Parts: sequence; structure tokens; C-alpha cells
Amino acid sequence: MKISKLVLCMLTLIIFSIGATSIKTYAAETVAAKDDLKAAKKVKTQVKKEKKYTDSELRLLSCLIYSEAGYQSYKGKLAVANVVLNRVKSDIFSHANTVKEVIYDSKWGVQFSVIIKDDKGTSPLGKALDLYDSKKYQNESEKNNMEESIKAAKAALEGENNIGDYLYFSGDSSRLEEKYPDHIILGEHIFYNN
Repeated sequence: MKISKLVLCMLTLIIFSIGATSIKTYAAETVAAKDDLKAAKKVKTQVKKEKKYTDSELRLLSCLIYSEAGYQSYKGKLAVANVVLNRVKSDIFSHANTVKEVIYDSKWGVQFSVIIKDDKGTSPLGKALDLYDSKKYQNESEKNNMEESIKAAKAALEGENNIGDYLYFSGDSSRLEEKYPDHIILGEHIFYNN
């Protein structure tokens, strides 16, 4: 009997020591895994998103938005930006492959009226570009509209799209609503395809 108790005690000690080692190993592995996770999170937050656009594209698109839809809602501004970017990608506008080419495209006539110069040689887009560069806002509303136009341009250039593949917009929604049953109206603009 003494031998059985002795064997039983030895077995218990062996099992306990193996278990303790396993528990210590498990605890060490868990701590290491948590440290690895913390390190990975730090690396993740330090990595910046790579810009998919140039500063000149952002400037020009922001100013087009400001000129065409500066007084519209954010969604309206974003939609105007996406008309331009949809045209950059479209086969219909294959002759215009950049933001600048789309905005100044005149193959079928002026596409964006804000590029038309007045008797003094200035255009609404030109004035917006000057405002973008100088940041000399006349009032808070002007500043807010420009900042929101920039925000909408960045979002669109980074892939946010709220109008699908629409290529056109107009301020005359009442006339075009019946002509183009597949459309979206945002604020005072109608967005559609021909």
C-alpha cells in the first residue's frame, strides 16, 4: 500500500509539474501574442494612405465643385466631383483622360459653363482657383463652401461615389426629369446619363 501511495504521490507531482509548465508556457505565449498585436496596431496607425491623386487634381476638382455646386449640400458637391471622375473613366469621353482634360473638354461644346470667361477675361472657375490659392475669403460662408468642396473632392478622388456611373448633371431638373427617367436629384441638380 505504501508503494501505491508513493506512486500515486509521484504521479500527482509529475502531472502537476507538467501542468504548471504548460500553464507558464501558455501564459508566456499569450503575453507575447498580445505584445505582437499591440506592435502591429502601432505599425498600422503609422502607415499613411497613399494618395491616388495629385495636388493639382485636388485643386482643380475642388474649384470646379465650388463653382458649380458651392452652395449645394455635401452630397451635391460629391456628386459633381463624381461626374468628372466618371468621365475620366468613361469610353464615351475617351478623348479626355484626366480631371483637367474633362473639365476643359470642348469636343461637343463647353461641358462646364464655369470655364467660360466674361468680358474681363475671368471665369467663375478662375475666381475659385484664385480663392483656393489665396484663401482670402470674404465671409464665413465662402470659406465653409470651399472647405466642403475640398472635402468632397478628396472623398471622390479616394473612391467615394454617390451617383454610380452618371456622366451628366444640370440645374434644370424639371425639364430633364421626364426625358431621363433614370436619374438622381440632389439639391438643385439632376444627375443622369444620355
